[in-house]
Amino acid sequence: MQQIEELKETVASKDREIADLHTRVDELEQYSRRNCVRISGIPAADNENTDEVTKKLGAALGVTITTEMIDRSHRVGRPDQIIVKFTSYRHKRLLMGVRRHLKNKTAPTMGFSPPVSAAEAAARSAPRGVFVNDDLTRQRARLAAEARRLKQERRIEDTWVRDGEIFIKKNEKITKVFNEEELEK
Repeated sequence: MQQIEELKETVASKDREIADLHTRVDELEQYSRRNCVRISGIPAADNENTDEVTKKLGAALGVTITTEMIDRSHRVGRPDQIIVKFTSYRHKRLLMGVRRHLKNKTAPTMGFSPPVSAAEAAARSAPRGVFVNDDLTRQRARLAAEARRLKQERRIEDTWVRDGEIFIKKNEKITKVFNEEELEK
């Protein structure tokens, strides 16, 4: 019987260690995305240059983004998403600092071409807004989505993401959350 209890404790200890390692891997992956943003709501066009799309978005928001500021950019995930890796964190913050001006704006109102094919145009009959967000790991994206759900249910006052960290506001208290267990509290 004592041997079974010792084995149970060993397994529990290993489970805690695995959970800690998952957390540390997520932190490292998120840090590697520190200079990245996801732009969504801009339909794809034939032969587009996503660097040029990013520069045009910056110009529409009143900031100058040069080719030298962009390390890499390309479409990813849904056809209306672009991931942009800036050459420095300061360049990313420049765009993130003006993104609030995107509120209630759509790609057509910002001068971006609608989708080229008729099938795409039909699939996107109602224009979506244009959004610029931190590029989050899968785990953090799920956590941020859950926090938004709690806000919609009015269980928390507000939620936001800054530099890959998820914050919530409840009872005028701001808390950084790291996992779903903390969010449920």
